[in-house]
Order: sequence, then structure tokens, then C-alpha cells
Amino acid sequence: MMFLKTLSEKLTAFKREKRGNVAIIFGMAVLPLMIGAGVAVDYARSVTAKNVMQSAADAAALAAAAMTNASEADRIAMAQNVFDANFSTIKGVTPGNLKVTFPAGGVRVTHEATVDTVLMKLAGIKDIPLKTETEVNLPTIGKAEIALVLDYSGSMGNMLNGEKKYITMRDAAKQLVSDISESAAEDDVKVGLVPFSHHVYTTLPGEYVLGGEKGTSWTGCTYDRRAPHNVSDTSPISTNDNTKWGNIKSKKKFDDYGCNGYVNNSLYVQPLTTNTESIQSQLDDMTPYAWTNIALGMAFGWHMLSPNVPYIQGSEYNDGETLKAIVLLTDGKQTAHSWGPNGKQTQKNGEKNLEKTCTNIKSINDDPDKPRFIIITVAFDLDDPGTVNRLRNCATSDDYFYEAESNGQLSSAFDAITKQISKAIAITK
Repeated sequence: MMFLKTLSEKLTAFKREKRGNVAIIFGMAVLPLMIGAGVAVDYARSVTAKNVMQSAADAAALAAAAMTNASEADRIAMAQNVFDANFSTIKGVTPGNLKVTFPAGGVRVTHEATVDTVLMKLAGIKDIPLKTETEVNLPTIGKAEIALVLDYSGSMGNMLNGEKKYITMRDAAKQLVSDISESAAEDDVKVGLVPFSHHVYTTLPGEYVLGGEKGTSWTGCTYDRRAPHNVSDTSPISTNDNTKWGNIKSKKKFDDYGCNGYVNNSLYVQPLTTNTESIQSQLDDMTPYAWTNIALGMAFGWHMLSPNVPYIQGSEYNDGETLKAIVLLTDGKQTAHSWGPNGKQTQKNGEKNLEKTCTNIKSINDDPDKPRFIIITVAFDLDDPGTVNRLRNCATSDDYFYEAESNGQLSSAFDAITKQISKAIAITK
């Protein structure tokens, strides 16, 4: 707008200028300036339109693929309706024909459009061509295991835009679980919960916990294992205390908040299950409590999806058909202490442990372009730049990192995450 205002002022001055040489020079200079500005403005518009068109094509392909018992004609009609609903609001774009084809076991959607230029017309460029293509498998081909690693520290009970933050998170998470489970074949989607705050409350075999007994089931509040086991998914060893999880009852100095608070607030780990109703029910019951231990929550999310003990519900990493996804959300920085390689427990070690854990998880993928284990991170009303950067770097890519500063932005983020996971389950190319 500042450029257009300045340009208008110069044109007015030009009209009043009586000296021919100034008028000629100004006339020669103003056109390149306008064209240069036009390139930037019109290019930005085309990038926005391309992103929206890609999302609309992805949604159309997924909708057509989900209609497993419908005719090709009905699938094409559904794809067109979904595409139009997601792309019709883009102004200044002339859409082409949506092309829907059905390669073996999948659906391919292609679309071409043009963006009408505003200022580039001065250079004879009337439009910018756009093209997108996406292909998905039928939904029965892919499976998913999803760990929701959610921050339930005390700050999540604060108000944001007239609603407590954990309520907004709860509703968004419930919608994600509902949408993904309903769009997939029965029993093909497993979901687990890791609510974390200062500790993680869970049930483990007694021999895997400090102070626990072999052959028993132990339930309580944990802190992390000794380094380097706290940044890996290695199986605990009953004869090696360094590989076991800490028990706050066995070390009173870690009992800053009583473990009963986790019970009263329903903050317990729920391992992977196809019973999404139980996940929804627990999301309804959980309320915030205590401090923030992002590194510990992330470690438990990894163990939940790992084929190694202590949890046994996760598939093998190389089974070829299961997408593993961690969705990590936090609204604050690491405040709890964690074990480091220096043999000490510090808050800084917790930050470094999160970074190392994320790096180790991402190394599982054989093909970075087609990851089968993805990390999605969400910074919710988070004002600590260091933690925001760690979450961004932790995500599988920038496309899997979200910043939400309001309730509406968080809902939109989870809607996008739902589409990403659904697409990642089915995408073939």
C-alpha cells in the first residue's frame, strides 16, 4: 500500500511537471518500478493460490478414495464437490477441469489453473499458470499408530480467548481421533495418550522401575531413565538400574507434586488401542496439574510406538504398511530436570534430551522423502523462542510444525494435522 501511495503521488507530480526532460526521465523510470513491484505481488498471490489448490486436490483425492464401494462416476463427483468447496473462495483464479483417474488400487487427482495478474500485465503477462497432482491409495491399504503427547501442566489451565487452554486442546484432539478413525478401515488405526506434566503416570512391569519387584505390575509417577537410555527406545534391563524409570516414591526430592494429583486429574498413560471411545472418554476427564517435562513426555510417546518393551502394542518399524505418528503439543518451556551425560539432573539437560530424542526418532526412516515415522509438533500460546525453535526442529519437516496463538488457530492446526496423517497413511507418490 505504501508503494501504491508513493506511486500515486509521483504520477500527480508528473502531470504538473512542465519541464520535458524531467517528464521523459520519470516516464522511463516508473514503468520498470511498477513491473518490479508487480512481480513480487503477483508471485505471492500465485504461491498462496498454489498452496490452497494443493490442499483442495489432496482433500478431493482422499474423499474419492474413501468411497470404496462407490462407482467411479460417484467418486469423480465427490472429488469435484470437495475440490470446489475448498478452492472456490480464491479470487482472481481461473480454475481448469479437475481430472480424476483410478490407477491400480488408488486415486489420482490433477488440476491446472491460472492466476490473473494485477501489475505484471504492464509487461504483457496476463496470468500465471498453476498445476498440482496428488495420488493416494485406497484407505484399507494403510494403517496408523498415533501417540498424542499432550501437555497437561498447570499453565494449560489458564484462560485464552475466554476458554481454558486444555479445553481447546481437548476438543481439537477429540475431533482428530474421531475423524481419522472414521475415515479408516476398522481396527486399522490405533491411538494412545501420553499426558505429561512434571512426571508421567503409567503402569509398567515392576522390574523396569527403580524399587519395583520382578513379576509384579507397578503403577505410579515416573521420571526419566539415566542417560543415554532416556533418549532412546532401548528395552529396560531388570539387572541394570540405569535402564529403569525413576519412581518418585523411591526418591522423595522429586516428589515436588504428590502422585495422587495425577490420579485425581486422570493423567495416566493409555497405550495404543483401537478403542477410540476410551481415548475420547479420558480426554474428557483429564485436567492440568504440576510442571512441564516435555522430554519425558516425548520419550514415552516413542516407547508407546516402539516394538520394544515396556509397551507391546506397537508394530515393527519395517512392517511396510503402518504409519507411526507422534503429535506433541506444549504451551511452555521445560521446567522439570532430566538426567544428562554429565550424571546430573538439570533443566538444560531436559532441553537437550528433547532435541536428541527427536533426532533419534527421525533416524528410523529409511527414506526421508517418504517417512513412516513422523513427528508433528504444536507450540500453543508459547512465548519462549528457544522452545519454539526446538519444536520446529523436532518436527519431521517445517510442514509438520504448527504455531497456534489462539483457540481458532489451534483448531485449524489440528484439522490440518488430521489431513496430513490421513494423507500420509494413503499417499503413494
